[in-house]
Formats: sequence, structure tokens, C-alpha cells
Amino acid sequence: MSNPSGINASRPRVAVVVLAWNSARDLERCLDCVAASQGVRLEVIVVDNASGDGSADIAAAHSVGARILRKRRNLGCAGGNNAGWRAARSPFVVFLNPDCFVGPETLARLVEPLRRDPSVGATGGKLYYPDTTVIQHAGGVLFPNAIADHPGAGTEDDGSFRQDRECDYVTGALTAVRRNDLRSLGGFDPEFFPAYYEEADLCERLRRSGKRILFVANSVAYHRESVGVGGRQSRRMLRIGTASRVLFLLKNRGVPQLVARTIPAEARWMVRRHGAGVRAETLRAWLVGVGFALRCLARRSRRPPGIRTKLRPAAPAARDADTNRTQSR
Repeated sequence: MSNPSGINASRPRVAVVVLAWNSARDLERCLDCVAASQGVRLEVIVVDNASGDGSADIAAAHSVGARILRKRRNLGCAGGNNAGWRAARSPFVVFLNPDCFVGPETLARLVEPLRRDPSVGATGGKLYYPDTTVIQHAGGVLFPNAIADHPGAGTEDDGSFRQDRECDYVTGALTAVRRNDLRSLGGFDPEFFPAYYEEADLCERLRRSGKRILFVANSVAYHRESVGVGGRQSRRMLRIGTASRVLFLLKNRGVPQLVARTIPAEARWMVRRHGAGVRAETLRAWLVGVGFALRCLARRSRRPPGIRTKLRPAAPAARDADTNRTQSR
């Protein structure tokens, strides 16, 4: 019998980890879409990051039969997703935002490269804005100072992104990884708290382990791109995003690369593209990050390929109850 979808007839076991934080608006629709998935054997895990809107109860009542992990405090994106994959039993894990709505064959297509090619470490799908074919994400690019770009973003899909291709990172809104690879790398780094760059950091570590990061063109979903850190242009978002970007650079770039490429690129970006407020926040993040990096080096506690630092102490749940992220950079 032919298989017109191109999906392997043997259905892989896939754990879908949905990280919820006050996600009542979207969660039922998200789980409806997951439940309609074809070509996979589903294991659904909903991690509730101390929601106050009944998100966990909505997930528990859904017919998809999700396992609900109710957290008493907000673990952030990395910590919440880590709780999800560690509870999974399936060999493949898909991380899915609650405001991301997959098609029936999206999950099977997303994990297929991981099944057939051991050199692939993570896959990400093509994201459209809701009810459109306007591209939101089709594989991410990181510039030398880790500013992210999404080729094609905001444009109508004219067929230019029909081919799978390697990329620097894939958005955490829809990402598939082998559970064994997550285990060997320790999963997401919770130092990226509460959000931003945790998936780029995971992709970087997968690549250093010899794996490729792959954009899968026929794995399509619709992403509402809601924002949980105070608005896309808010000062809070700027502060959190900049601090996480600096942490990513200090952790994943050696000193020669930082000096030769990153710092010049950062200086050009600050001067040409942004005003005083952005420059001040960026400078602050670098000063804090470098200060911690120097302390780490003085203790001889962590070494290359990058300087692994902690930009901030873990914040109490009360302070960060409103900081769960839902979308890629």
C-alpha cells in the first residue's frame, strides 16, 4: 500500500511536552491539534508553571489523556521543559508551545529526520502566523553577536522555503530532539531564566557534539506568538533577552572569538541600530556577565570552549510569576 504523506508506516513513539503558564486561552485548541496527530504514538505531558488561570485543569480534562505536572513555582522555560522530557518515556520529544497549533502530520514529519539520520540532533518546523501563509520561522540564524534572524519572516510563503536545510537553531515553539541526546547533554540549561536563548544554547551544544540542526519544511504549524514577559518591546523583555544573549555568548564563544568577532559586531549593532535605552541595557548586561565570568575564571571552576557563567541568581517564584516565555527570539 502506498503512503502518500511520505511518513514511515511504523509509528514512532513521541512525547509532546507542552509548557503552560496562564495558557487557558490557547491550551485546549493546542491539545485538540495534538490529539488529531497521525503517524505517531502519542505521549502528552503538560507542565504547568504555577498558572493562576486553571490551565492545568483544562489540560487534565482534555481527551488527549495528558500527564499533568503541576509545579508550585515558575521554573522558567528551561526548567519547565526539563521537567517534561525527564518525565517522558518515548524516544523522541517534541517541545510545543501552547499557542502553537500543529497539523495532523506535523509531528510525524518533524521526527522523521531524527529516525532516519543519526547525524541530525534537533529539528524544527515551519511556523506561519495564524490563518495565513505568512512565515514566522523557517530556521534561525545567529549573527556573531548572537542577534537572531528568521529568514523570510513576515513575508508570504512563495515556495522559497520548501526544502529542508541546516540552520543555526530552531525555535523552541516547535522543536524535536531525541530523549537520549537530551539526557546526555543534561537538557536545557536553567541558567537561562526565565527565558530566551535556551533553545539556541541547546542547539549549540548539540552541534558541538557532532549533530546537525535541521529545518523541516513540510512540518507546518501556526503560532500565535503570544508574549509572556511584558510585551515584545517592553523594557522587561529587553532586559531579560539581552542578559540571556550575553550569557549565551559568554558560555558558547571562546575568548579569541569574542575578541575578534563578537565584540566588534556588538559595537556596530549598538551604534547603528539602537537608541540610548537599548545601549544602556546592553552595556549593563555585558558588565554583569563579564563580572561573573571573571569570578568563574578566578575560581578555575569552568573552562572553554566558552566561559560558563551565571548572570543572575535564581529568582523566587513570586517575583517571576509573570515571566514565562512562549516564543522564539
